[in-house]
Amino acid sequence: MDAAIRGIPADWEALKQELDGRLALLRKEESRMLSMATKAILVCREMLQILQGRLLGYSFSPGEEVQFYKEIKPHFLCQLIFYNRLQDLELQRMAVGSSGTEKLLLKTLEGLAEIFNKHGFIYRYLKSGSHHFDDKLFFHPTNQSATALIGVDFPSESGFPVCFDHVVAHLHAAEMLRSYVEKLIEDGRQAGMNVPGLPKIVWTDSKAALIELGYALHAARVFNNGKADLKDIMELFEMTFHVDLGHFPRTFQEILSRKKGHTNFIDRLRDMLLRRIDRIEERH
Repeated sequence: MDAAIRGIPADWEALKQELDGRLALLRKEESRMLSMATKAILVCREMLQILQGRLLGYSFSPGEEVQFYKEIKPHFLCQLIFYNRLQDLELQRMAVGSSGTEKLLLKTLEGLAEIFNKHGFIYRYLKSGSHHFDDKLFFHPTNQSATALIGVDFPSESGFPVCFDHVVAHLHAAEMLRSYVEKLIEDGRQAGMNVPGLPKIVWTDSKAALIELGYALHAARVFNNGKADLKDIMELFEMTFHVDLGHFPRTFQEILSRKKGHTNFIDRLRDMLLRRIDRIEERH
């Protein structure tokens, strides 16, 4: 066997680090969750194809087959599943709006709970750190075997052998999505999402104006003792004022390219407030 091919186990780790690094960079650079998820799906597909391509013609050493189908491949696959489900969730959030967001998120948690229940044996097996069934659960599927998908649990002795790499991936992706959804619910409740009697205030000025205001408030450090992230401020604006600000860093770059000033909205606010103060003083 060629030495380069025998180096594949180390190559697996290098590919894993490359995938994780590219996804981390996307999360840092892409402020819009929907856009980030869409780009992440493409990255995950590309990296999974590379991983599977490098497996062609490879002969596993003892223990490598279990490692690949229990740990390596599920890591790549779970990222693809997670970002697909995240993309779908974000599209649904846009469709239902702020008023229906919490209901949607709670329903999503119910669906994730069903995944854990369907795969109770595998979930407990992974969480316990067990290894005694590894050779029966994680192997290269052939024509005489199958790959477990949603709804399939530990195979019976009389059935075809079943590889559970996809189930492991689905469980890991479900855990990732559950953490994301639970944080959304917590953040939404803290921000007053769906508070009875709360008036619906819709932003009717330009998106650029609200983005300009958001940057100004972030620069003034008026939220969380100056520790609030710009992204969090923009997401608060979106949820509070029922508006989609899109890729706000790009819009801010357009604001900076204005020839007639960078603070048009802030200046207009100041002028309008001073006019109101003048009218009040005139009456008194």
